[in-house]
Amino acid sequence: MSINGLMVYRLRFYAILAAILIVVLLAQPVYARWKNKQRELERSVQEGRELYEEMYYMGAIEKWTDVLKVDPWNEEVKLLIEKALKKHEELASRLKKAFLLLEEGKLDDASSEFNYVQASSSPKNRELTVLVGRGLQAVEDARRDHHYGELIDEGDHHLSREEFDSALESFKEARRFYPEGEVAPQRIALAEQRMVEAELGRKLHTLREEGRQFFEDDRLKSSRARWEEVLEIVPGDEEASLFISKIDFKLRERDRLLEMARDYFENGVNLFENGQYEDAIDQFENSIAMNYQVKKSRRFIEDSRSAIRKQEEREREVNAQLVAQYLREGIKFYNLNRYRDSLAQLNQGLELDPENTQIREYIVRDIIALKREEEKAVSLISPFYKLVENLKFLGVQAYDAGNYQDSIKYWEEILLIFPFNEEARISLTRTLGKTDPVLQEEILEGMYRDARRFIGQGKKREARAKLELIREVDPEYRDTEALLTGLDEQEKTQEQQKKVVTEKDRRQAQRLYRKGLDFYSREKLEDVIATLREALELDPEYVDAQVLLARSESKLRNLQKAMAADSTGPLEVEDELKIRIKKHYIEGVTLYMNGLYKEAISEWEEVLRLDPTNESVKTNIERARKRLEIMGT
Repeated sequence: MSINGLMVYRLRFYAILAAILIVVLLAQPVYARWKNKQRELERSVQEGRELYEEMYYMGAIEKWTDVLKVDPWNEEVKLLIEKALKKHEELASRLKKAFLLLEEGKLDDASSEFNYVQASSSPKNRELTVLVGRGLQAVEDARRDHHYGELIDEGDHHLSREEFDSALESFKEARRFYPEGEVAPQRIALAEQRMVEAELGRKLHTLREEGRQFFEDDRLKSSRARWEEVLEIVPGDEEASLFISKIDFKLRERDRLLEMARDYFENGVNLFENGQYEDAIDQFENSIAMNYQVKKSRRFIEDSRSAIRKQEEREREVNAQLVAQYLREGIKFYNLNRYRDSLAQLNQGLELDPENTQIREYIVRDIIALKREEEKAVSLISPFYKLVENLKFLGVQAYDAGNYQDSIKYWEEILLIFPFNEEARISLTRTLGKTDPVLQEEILEGMYRDARRFIGQGKKREARAKLELIREVDPEYRDTEALLTGLDEQEKTQEQQKKVVTEKDRRQAQRLYRKGLDFYSREKLEDVIATLREALELDPEYVDAQVLLARSESKLRNLQKAMAADSTGPLEVEDELKIRIKKHYIEGVTLYMNGLYKEAISEWEEVLRLDPTNESVKTNIERARKRLEIMGT
């Protein structure tokens, strides 16, 4: 390389070097500024991280947003912002949920949500902190209001039941719990007012009760004093005014009313002496109602009832004797085969004692016996006797003349009236057999099937009747004779199985009968019945035992009915009610007759309270009200 070339090369090198130096010298302040900026960005990112750790998510987001303004492509910062936004949105969602729960009254759940938001956010987030504080305060206020309301409700419940001390205690506790509440002071005032009113009401109630009771007991001055106190508390009280008016009337008319009561008592004594006990009781009750000779009247009533009971006892004994007499006559006629006479006697006994088992048993026996007689032949006393005899004559006449169809018609007419008439059934079957051999076979076959069916059902009488009819027409028909023999053997076996009354059984039955008589003399009717039933198990046809049993059952039933009628309620209570009704009724009549219509109405209304169905008293009240209308009062 030439010197010139070398120089040129050097000059170029130095020129480049100088240029580099100039660039370096010029770039140094710019780099320094860039470096500083980077450090600031890193510091901002770190400060955002610190705010995030402190749970001040919006502060962190603001810091990182500033970083993005300088470095828009910083992916790390973008991820941090997204993470902080999720945290902030979660807290906002939980806060919203808390307020919704608060509105729904779910205070514990709302409080839990508010506490979660408070614990998961920084106090630096003033907006969130304020909202959480308001929410928690609202929860506390709601809890306070709820408890306050519960105390008020509890007090209201006690107040509605007039438990004033408990009500005041609840209302005062509510006031202590929430002094600013307006309801508790109002309720306390109301409870105290109600307490005073209740006390006054109790006093009035006591005065009224005593006034009425003293009036009932004829302690008129004491009664008047109570009603005057009522008027002091409630001026113009209608009930008090009416009682005072009635008391003044009774005091004025005492002598006349005493004379009326004396008349009732003396009338009762006369009626009692004449044996008119029911009427005597009525007069003595009137005497008691007017507070005259109360003890003597009550003794007379007891004596009258005792006399009535003795009369009833005698009537029961007479009734039992009649029942026994009718049974004895019924048994006598039954044993004489006079079943209709027996039924006539037994039915008279049944009218006196419809539940008598002995009479019912013999009535059944009579009916069965009459039915059997009817099956064999129509009774001479039957209103159909003449008709049946004429039909039988015509049937036989037609049969003998060979007019079988006419004969059949006559026998069927008899069977329409007496379906079990033996002669008519036999004649009808025989006649049917004459009209048509094929028809006869069909009839016999049908009767045979019926007989077999009756045997299967245990209806031996019906089966025997069918088989005997078959034998009358055709003695050789199938196994008719064998079936009849079987029925005979069954009946024989049953007859053998019937109880045989031995002499020992009769003697034992007689001993039991005498024992029953002893019980009867001592009025031990249940023992009589048990003993006689035992005697009849030994000797079912022991007539004296049957009669005494019927008499005892009848007497016991009549006694039980009388006791049931008397047991509808305690006699003393029923008597007192009747006397109270009479007292108010008599006093009402007396007041009405003296022109005190309002006072009379008040007495009769008391009668209706005790006896709402008393129509005569209702009429009296209407009459008194019309009088008041005429008087214009």
